[in-house]
Amino acid sequence: ELTDPAAREVQQRSPTSVVVDSEKAGTAMQEAVKRAILDKQRRKGIQEYPGGPIDRYLPASDPYAFLIEREKLTPTERKWQVVFVAAPWLAFLTMLVTPVFLIWYNLPRIEEQKSRFIPEDVAAARRARIPDFAVIPWSGMVDVLERATVTMVFMFSSGGYASDVYLPLVGDMAGVLKDAGVMVSVVALDIGAEDIPEDFRRQYPAGAAPYLQFVLPMAAGGEPGIVDYDGDWNAYQIAKALQQHAGVPRPTLERLQELDVGLEILQEALFTHCFVQDPVTPQKSRWPFGGKQEQAAGAPRDPPWTTPPTSLDTALAALGATPTA
Repeated sequence: ELTDPAAREVQQRSPTSVVVDSEKAGTAMQEAVKRAILDKQRRKGIQEYPGGPIDRYLPASDPYAFLIEREKLTPTERKWQVVFVAAPWLAFLTMLVTPVFLIWYNLPRIEEQKSRFIPEDVAAARRARIPDFAVIPWSGMVDVLERATVTMVFMFSSGGYASDVYLPLVGDMAGVLKDAGVMVSVVALDIGAEDIPEDFRRQYPAGAAPYLQFVLPMAAGGEPGIVDYDGDWNAYQIAKALQQHAGVPRPTLERLQELDVGLEILQEALFTHCFVQDPVTPQKSRWPFGGKQEQAAGAPRDPPWTTPPTSLDTALAALGATPTA
């Protein structure tokens, strides 16, 4: 029942209205204030109780505080609280700064070492890992297929005219590529030898030699791939085809193109030696009563070597021609 006359009058005029008695509201407010003061005094009394802060497990007075109130901790706990809070942040900052510091500290030394490591040293190190040019047997193809670098395989037939021309060219190309540090190995295979399998002979007849292949490591599902060369037979065109599978610098291409001059000289000298005969001398007629004399018809001569040369200069010197510069 409302005790305030004004509140009773309002409720009578509007029965559905919610009317608050001002006297009761004031009393409730006073009770709340008294209760808050009592709680604060009780907390203060507990904190000041002899024996230390026994209210450490009570809720924090400020729920948004980052640290526990100092009054709830002992002096030792206050120190360790700071340590445990600061340690993760210090570790994070250390992990963030350490890589930057290492880069800043070591970068000048790395640049200094790079300046000492001249390109000639790089080329020498790469050349040391490239096998020298060699004529290998059929069993050596196993090692070729397992190499980690691109390999150029020149297949020739010993005694063939074209093979005797292009084998020295391929040998000189191998030297130029190795001197330039190009990671390409070059080998030659005599497909006219006795150890060549019959199925391979049928696929690559010795009479149609030479052939040229590029062996590419890890080209087909982890297995080496083989690409047949079908372009023109000169150093520049072979190098251009090789450039599609290995990095051949432009200066190296120009150096390889210079070998074509020696190739032309070798072709002319070998053709002259083998097919152009010396002036023939007249021979007496076989007829007893004289008659027309015969000319000596000479057969093609063999090249002036027993083992095919592997360089243009060696081949030209054997033919008595002027070696390339």
